[in-house]
Amino acid sequence: MKRFFYFLSFAAVSLVAAISCSKENMTDSSLVSQEPLTSLTIPASKAAVKTVMAAEDGSVVHWSEGDALVVFDDRSACGGHRFDGTIQADASQSQFSGEVHLNATHIYALYPYDAAATFDGTNLVTTLPVSQTATLGSFANGAALAFGQADIVPGAGSVVGGLQMQNLCAVISFKMPSYVDGAQQVVVTSRDGKAIAGTATLNVGSGSLSVDGSSSVTVGVESLAAGAAYYAVVAPGSYPSGFSFRVKTASGKEYTAVNPNSMQLAAGGLYALGTVGLVLDVTPVVTITHTTTNGELSGSTAVLSPISVDDEWASMITAWSVELRRPDGTVVRRLSASSGTMSVANEWTYLPQGQYNIVAQYTSKSGAVKQLTGTATAPAPSVSVTLGGYCSYDEYAKTNGRTGGASEANKLNAETVYELSVKVNVANDLLNSEKYTASWSYTYDGVSSTFSGNSVNIGNKTGQSWGKHTLTATCTFDGVTGNASRDLHVTGLPYRVSPPTNSGAHPWSKMEGTITWKSDCVDLYYSAANFPRIGSPSFDIPENIEVSVSTKVVRNKYVFLGASVHGKLFISLQDDKHELYRKDLKSEAVYESTLNTTMTNSLRQFRIQYEYAATGPRTYVYYFNVLYR
Repeated sequence: MKRFFYFLSFAAVSLVAAISCSKENMTDSSLVSQEPLTSLTIPASKAAVKTVMAAEDGSVVHWSEGDALVVFDDRSACGGHRFDGTIQADASQSQFSGEVHLNATHIYALYPYDAAATFDGTNLVTTLPVSQTATLGSFANGAALAFGQADIVPGAGSVVGGLQMQNLCAVISFKMPSYVDGAQQVVVTSRDGKAIAGTATLNVGSGSLSVDGSSSVTVGVESLAAGAAYYAVVAPGSYPSGFSFRVKTASGKEYTAVNPNSMQLAAGGLYALGTVGLVLDVTPVVTITHTTTNGELSGSTAVLSPISVDDEWASMITAWSVELRRPDGTVVRRLSASSGTMSVANEWTYLPQGQYNIVAQYTSKSGAVKQLTGTATAPAPSVSVTLGGYCSYDEYAKTNGRTGGASEANKLNAETVYELSVKVNVANDLLNSEKYTASWSYTYDGVSSTFSGNSVNIGNKTGQSWGKHTLTATCTFDGVTGNASRDLHVTGLPYRVSPPTNSGAHPWSKMEGTITWKSDCVDLYYSAANFPRIGSPSFDIPENIEVSVSTKVVRNKYVFLGASVHGKLFISLQDDKHELYRKDLKSEAVYESTLNTTMTNSLRQFRIQYEYAATGPRTYVYYFNVLYR
């Protein structure tokens, strides 16, 4: 409800001559006309602007001891003149005395007295207090600004038509609930951010008041009894979102209240809001974490931290309803308690990264529903891709998850990549849900493929070329991308050939001499002064590999002029500088043994050569094996 304060009437009763501006009123002596001052006494009744309310609805407003006005006139650049008041027997009556210039024709009066107030003939500037000290049942003394202006008959000492004061501000009030005792401070805040106190500028022509400064007023009280009303003086105007109230008690408790109703406050109006249901000053906190099941991202949990409620409040609350909402308002979690794990709503098993709104409501015994709000943030998920696949080299080098070593590597096929697979750590129902954004695929040797589930078993790849083969995969889920890449080196080991051949995917080559590639052996024959020599295919060696080399070489039966013709068997790695074996072979001699060496990226090919100086002898190579060691 609203009550308007009564207007204030002034009547001049006596006029006494003086000779100059007082020092207190002087602002710039160079501008003062040295015009004499005259004393003016004004009786005032039915005060519209005072702090002591005889009735809480504002229907009776009394003056109090020490009240004073500041009065400007139109005759000089002097500052405002102080008019002190004297309360009469009836507190609704007060008499104000002060001085104006003798030949003044117009006066401007401001309540309360403000020595710092300024007036330039159009704008009167004063202060609407940001801090207001209230007394029981009334607003702060000196907070409710009022203004009046009137003509004066020069030399006659009379105010033409009397002086009427008009309130410049509005007053809002509300009562403390019975459960709030010992309130010591109330902060009233405009929810629109509009300034309600601070520097106040009045245009005396239009009567409009503008305020610049604080969107809050702090009302301090020594002690405000439970159930008592208190008042805040604020700038008039439109407040579409209403006001919020923050109460602190002597015991350290804090309460807040929100009156979200749009309010249009008129100057001179008292707006009694009645008993305001206050709430605990609590911002609900929800912690969001993502969950995994069997290593897969499967959903999210939202846990409401305990809303701190003491025994007194707990006895007043009958029900809780807490919701977690997406920015578009969709409810994704619910809880009917003041703490705990929230249940999934609207099938939002997983909560995408970003900010969510918390809306917590509780119902009091009176049936009133109050709301607490806050925000929660869902973190980014951890998205990863796991690749499967290995070859003989991985078993030897114990890479890509293999641990067998050389013995197990030699059991594998040299040209097979085993157990290729891709797995994403996001559950199928999340990847394939329309609620979430996701994409995933893999490539093998540059050829891309897609898969519908969160895993794919590509299987074995046989007949792979010697060299590096690459498996890559990527998955993007909820804006986070996981990538994986695996290099698989098909070295060509273990290598077993019986006999070496110059055909197929990895042929041996003739390097010198006459070479005959037979079904059971390779025939090396001396001709035209070229020692016969053959070379193996080049293996793929990504790093140093310890190997064992075994072969069988037989010298044919050859006797010249009754004597056996001697020759030398050479086995080398890459070139003659890396000789592995040298031995004389006589007629019908057999070499069958194992050599150990280290293959590197620059030592990848083997050579077999037999040297003799006669036409006719032959050397046969039956097998050649290279194994991991």
